[in-house]
Amino acid sequence: MISVTDDEILAIYHRHAQERFAADDPRWKELVEAQRRKQGKRRLKQAVLGAVSSRYDRTQEKVRDTYEESWGATSAVDMVNATDVDLCEWRGEGALVRAPATPAVHHLLLTRTLEALQPKTVLEVGCGSGLHVMLLATLFPDAKFHGAELTAAGVRQAEKIQALPRLPQELQEFAAQPVVDATAHRNVEFRQTSAVDLPYEDGSFDLVYTSLALEQMEEIRDAAFASVARVARRHVAMVEPFRDFNEEGIRNDYVRSRGFLAAHVADLPRYGLKPVYTRSDIPCKVALGVGLVIAEKAG
Repeated sequence: MISVTDDEILAIYHRHAQERFAADDPRWKELVEAQRRKQGKRRLKQAVLGAVSSRYDRTQEKVRDTYEESWGATSAVDMVNATDVDLCEWRGEGALVRAPATPAVHHLLLTRTLEALQPKTVLEVGCGSGLHVMLLATLFPDAKFHGAELTAAGVRQAEKIQALPRLPQELQEFAAQPVVDATAHRNVEFRQTSAVDLPYEDGSFDLVYTSLALEQMEEIRDAAFASVARVARRHVAMVEPFRDFNEEGIRNDYVRSRGFLAAHVADLPRYGLKPVYTRSDIPCKVALGVGLVIAEKAG
């Protein structure tokens, strides 16, 4: 269904890599072991305190407060220019990569998804400061794009960029392919709303997608999936850390200690969604496995 070549992914991965390692490199093993110890200690602390403290609960109130602060200080341009470094791995190779690397791979996957499905109406749920939805709008200007975001700060950041006559050059250069219409970001319609209260009619969008948004909604998982499925007409695409990709080692400790998404791909039919494509073979942070899952709406 989706055509993404290894060379396309490698071009992104290596462009952002500051240092690369073979899997058996002692320095890489040392870095991974430090990450493992860190996550193991956090998981142990959670187990000790979990029964008497709610500090580890990822409630929607805490998610909202965290991202009001985060998006208040971070625009889409800031995201693509970020200089902090992550430990990532892919195909037996480790690397220290700049933070924009994984969002760039996710953007590539979403771009190829739209190329394959050719939707006329598109909704991103949990769009943050609007990075993906505004980029995709400039690549596919004939489609109508909407962005739903929990925080007022995220919507404000997106609207600041929308006020510009053209998409900033830094974002154009971040795009997976040449921008078709650098003014089409101005046409995205943003709404501040929870994923469970999406203010759209049933079946409003040919494609509904998320990118590291459902990971934050474990507290409301059933209602969020049901709501996303409700407003989709044809397909739902999710770039998310499904539990299938995080069942062992560091990733298991990381996801469980933070209360991230616990759903498996096989759970999707419960919400009227039939998985038709899954790809998890992409560069990911050592501590968090992410994949693209595309589902058809039943019926």
